Amino acid sequence: MENVAELPYSPRTKSVVPIFILVAFLYLLSFVIVVGAVETDVFRTLFGGSRVSPPTNIMAENGILQWNEVADADGYRVNVFSSGGTSGNGGTVVNNSFMIMDGLIEGATYGITIQSTQGSKISVESHVLDYVHTDPSGANAQTLETPHLGSTSDLNFLSWQAVPNAMLYDIYCNNEKIAQTKSLSFDISNFKDKQYTYKVKALSSTPNYRHSSFSDEIMI
Repeated sequence: MENVAELPYSPRTKSVVPIFILVAFLYLLSFVIVVGAVETDVFRTLFGGSRVSPPTNIMAENGILQWNEVADADGYRVNVFSSGGTSGNGGTVVNNSFMIMDGLIEGATYGITIQSTQGSKISVESHVLDYVHTDPSGANAQTLETPHLGSTSDLNFLSWQAVPNAMLYDIYCNNEKIAQTKSLSFDISNFKDKQYTYKVKALSSTPNYRHSSFSDEIMI
């Protein structure tokens, strides 16, 4: 039987595996550090992180939410939570106030958080505000006039006339609230993929007036 010549021993053969493990560990560690850094204010300031800052100083009075504006935010998402989950009262706004009276139960307690938006970016949720709902409308309150809803000629905007004593307007698409605004128009150019039905309701926070009825629906 022929003798098989043995290859000379090389210490590099055994060192390959430990080096590979060390490189993999360092790569994983650097990944964790970078991901963590993205969430820091320093990283966001220097390189532009994945989120905008959440709103602060959130207050509720007479059914109106208000908070400090966030620099560079183009809108805000309001989340209203009840003991059974998320209420249908939340929505999005472009300004730093939101009427939370609509659809809530008198005397019930809700948790409210707000998120800032900037294009496709969205912040983490703000701290939770505990809110006990009371309807500020008096016993002799009058109902606001119903808005008359229309659209611009290019069908890119909903529009309506100002309702006396109204503070805000809720916009609904296919029976779901999609926004609340102080304006008398609303951009629907992002809803052109198919036909939708829209309606608007006027809101008041004073004891002398209640919310209006819904406008007539229009389909665009």
